[in-house]
This record gives sequence, structure tokens and C-alpha cells, in this order.
Amino acid sequence: MMIDVDVKALAVFKSVYETGCCGETSRLFQISNSKVTRYLSSLREYYQDSLFIRKKEGFIPTARAKAIYPKVCEITDLLAKISIDESCSKPKKECTIAVPPTFSVGLPEFIDSELESCILSTSTHIKHMRPQTCEDMLQGGMCLAVIQDDDARIQESLTRHKSTLMATPIGTGQFVYIVASEEHPIWFSGLTLADIAAYPFIVTAIEGFNDVQDPFEVYCEQHGLPLSSVYKTHSLAGLITRLRSSDAISFLGTRCAAEFIDMVHGLKAVKMESQQYELLHSVLRKPSYSLLSRRDHACNCPAGFVEGIKSFIYEQIS
Repeated sequence: MMIDVDVKALAVFKSVYETGCCGETSRLFQISNSKVTRYLSSLREYYQDSLFIRKKEGFIPTARAKAIYPKVCEITDLLAKISIDESCSKPKKECTIAVPPTFSVGLPEFIDSELESCILSTSTHIKHMRPQTCEDMLQGGMCLAVIQDDDARIQESLTRHKSTLMATPIGTGQFVYIVASEEHPIWFSGLTLADIAAYPFIVTAIEGFNDVQDPFEVYCEQHGLPLSSVYKTHSLAGLITRLRSSDAISFLGTRCAAEFIDMVHGLKAVKMESQQYELLHSVLRKPSYSLLSRRDHACNCPAGFVEGIKSFIYEQIS
């Protein structure tokens, strides 16, 4: 009889199904991997089915597991509603999102203010994009990631793990802001690319877009404009420090980052004229963004959350 099955085993099954990872389930429930295995073994014996197949990309549910998953969810949801106090009950869900540095100052505030109703039972964590983001997602340590479509490493991972990972297009960047000290002489010029090339330039490196070579560097090379010097930073904090201590100039391709810089005492952000922006990307393509996720939606993001994130990103780049 089903009553002989431990309720904890159902909760463990649901977690492994959603994360595809025994280790992540072990961490969430604060139990050992061997205990997770014992809980799954009891269900395997009851259903006379392996329930999961271990593959390189994680635990893949069998047809039997897919069939019972909705019912298991109903049971665990009902237990949560009637407030049964189980020592192994799942702690507050964690939704981890990887983003380029230019979204790090706007997205957390947007989530707190606009998606508050979506995250009552979820704790969100914002991290910077890194080369291992795909691997993090495959192992259950990442829910969503804002990626660049031209990132060769990401595209290779998407091809290799096409049954597990997917990228949903968001949009293409339609502008950049020029940022520099508010006393910088650039503000008294025509703000052309040639004017900007006369000063040191700071690249705010975005994984898969300008971390190797920035479009402005390529433009200057193509048009014989020698940049005096080029610096690279991987954070807005590093950008601010450099801008405040030198006569350097930089570009930012998101509204939230530009608005943040504009609020920093002594710094200024001005949107580049569209004609100059088109010239900037006459050689290298404009940045194109997508949202990386798992095809089985095995993450802790609540309903409506993902669409909200996509909407925010789109509004910041177009």
C-alpha cells in the first residue's frame, strides 16, 4: 500500500526530479548522499522501476517517474498547506541567476520591487557570468543565466547538451551610454567616436561579447584611430574606481548600469547618438542577449518569475 511509503522519500524524489542532482538534494535536505539513495531505493522497490537513469548531465527520469511526478507534487503541496512539521521539510528555495556585470545593479532591485509576489517562498541570488555557468546549471547550482548569443563557449555547450539546456532569445542592444568624470573635456566635444578615441578607454568585460576584444577597439583599428591606452575591468566597482581616478572613458550598454553610474558623485553618463552607435557596430555585431535555462525547468524559479526577468532585460537594452 502507498501508506507504507515514507513521506520523506516522496519529498526527496521530487527534489531529485527537479534538480537532476543527488548532491543538490542532499544539500537542500541536509542529509547524506547515501540517505538520499535509500529514500529513492524504497520508492524504486515500491514502483518496481529505477525511476532515474544516471547520465553525464545528471539524473534523467524514466517514463514511470514522469508519470508519478504530478501526483507526488500534489501530495507534497498538500502537506505544505496543512503545515505538517517534518524535520526533513524543504527549506526556502534558492533561485540563482548569473548575469553580466552591467545588470548587477538593476536586477536585484527589480526583483525586490516588481516581482515581490513571485518570490515569497524563494530566495534569489545574483551572480556574475563566468565560463563555467553551463556546467553550474547542469549540476543544479544555477537556475537562469543571461548570456550573449555570440559566446562560442556557451553555444558549444548548448550543442553538446541540447537535450538539457536551452536559450530563449531576449533582444539586441540598441544603444550605449558614454561614461566619464563629470568634469571630463569629452563633454565639451561632439561626442563622436573619433573624439572619444583621444582618451584612455575602459572595457567593462562581458563574457562572450567584449571580454577578448571590444567593438570600439576594432572600430579604431579599422579607421586608423590609435587608442592611447585600454584598460579592462570585470565589475562596475572597478569601472567606477578607474573613472574617478583618471581621464578614462567607457561605454555601458544597459540603462540600469548607466543610471547607477550617473548617480555616483563626480561621474556622468550620456547616451551616444544613434548614428555614432551604428558606426561603432559597423564591423562587429551589436550585443545579442538570451536567457539560458534547463529544458525540464528543473529550477526553483516561481511562476511568472522567468517572464519578469526577460522583460526587465529587454527594457534595459532596447
